[in-house]
Amino acid sequence: AVESLGRMFEISGDRELLDLMLRFTDAMLAARNDPKSGVIIWTGQREAVWPNSAPKEGQLAYAGTETGDVVGHIAYAARLILQNDTLHAEKVPDDNPHGFGATYRERALHYVLELDHTMDTFVLKQFVRPETQRFFMPDSPAYDAATRSGSRNLPVPWNQQMMLNNGFQRLAECHELLGDDPARLKRYETIVQTSVNWFFDMVKRVTVNGHECYCWTYAAEEPMRHFEDSAHGGYDVGGLCRAYIGGRYGITAAMMKPFA
Repeated sequence: AVESLGRMFEISGDRELLDLMLRFTDAMLAARNDPKSGVIIWTGQREAVWPNSAPKEGQLAYAGTETGDVVGHIAYAARLILQNDTLHAEKVPDDNPHGFGATYRERALHYVLELDHTMDTFVLKQFVRPETQRFFMPDSPAYDAATRSGSRNLPVPWNQQMMLNNGFQRLAECHELLGDDPARLKRYETIVQTSVNWFFDMVKRVTVNGHECYCWTYAAEEPMRHFEDSAHGGYDVGGLCRAYIGGRYGITAAMMKPFA
């Protein structure tokens, strides 16, 4: 719903759609796990994340890559505000129910601050390999126990990489508009670029009925065995389209055409 509202606002400029979008993104941020009173997740901490489900008896709560997608949805609203100067000083007509900022700009700045906090304290710490900037699952028995056994220390599947890229790309766009933190902007964009490059390094070009197409797997693997399906593949293509439209990751129209 948030993605649809954001795109419709970009097309129409109808502020009623943006205000409805903020109603959703406010609720999303308000529902984030509370570091003081929330559930303890597999890290042993009350992380500022969005757990995927309630913890099962005798088991710590699971939260993972999907948190990056929630970050991306909220950051999308922040970006739409920041790129519309005429909105900045105006009050959001919702009486600021969660105390996230009375004006549109204040709301956007609060979003960015809180989302960076989630990236710093959880996503960067758990899913980004510092030596390569690639996304890997945490090398942790506790992570394995909280999710599917055998998941630890593996490359993050492409659809989940696109969830993480959503957060990093849109926060990078916010920081570019703010001009406030060049080092953070560079780091976020490097992470997205690394993921995109890794994907295109792994796909195979094939010909089907005279058309050049791509063949790829659920996650990075060689040789190819676990071929991607349409449901997860939709997330892959959506994330790559977002990066292509962003215009900063070296993806050309010729690189996108085989998906079509």
